[in-house]
Order: sequence, then structure tokens, then C-alpha cells
Amino acid sequence: MINMEDKVFLILIMEWLQELKKTYIKLYRENLLKAIELLVGDVDLRENIDNIFAILEEEYNLVPSLGKKTKNIKKKREST
Repeated sequence: MINMEDKVFLILIMEWLQELKKTYIKLYRENLLKAIELLVGDVDLRENIDNIFAILEEEYNLVPSLGKKTKNIKKKREST
């Protein structure tokens, strides 16, 4: 049986992991944008990159991931 302190600790860890995931996705996008801008020059591509990520997430259920087997992109779980 899990005591109350352990339950609270697990909840805090789960919340921290969700924030870590959001930060990773944000940094992944920003770094991808920087890399593309280095290749094409002084063109503002932020809106295009945001649209690409929206399509990948909404239509293909793909998001950046820390997973090793997935080459940094994975399908989102249906429950999230």
C-alpha cells in the first residue's frame, strides 16, 4: 500500500515530467527554426514551422520526444 507522502511525491513527479515534456517540445521547435534559418538566411519562418508542427500533431499525432527508439519524434498516446 502506498502512503500519502508517496502519493504526493508521485503526483509532483508526474507534474514535473509534464513540464519537462513541454519545455523539450518548445526547445526542439526553437532549435529547428534556428537551424533552418541558418540554412536559408534572413527569412522569418516561425509561422511556417508552427504550422508544420500543428499539422504533425493534429493530423499525424506526432510530437517531439525524448525516446531513444523514436529518433526524437513519436506518436502521442491517445489518452493525452
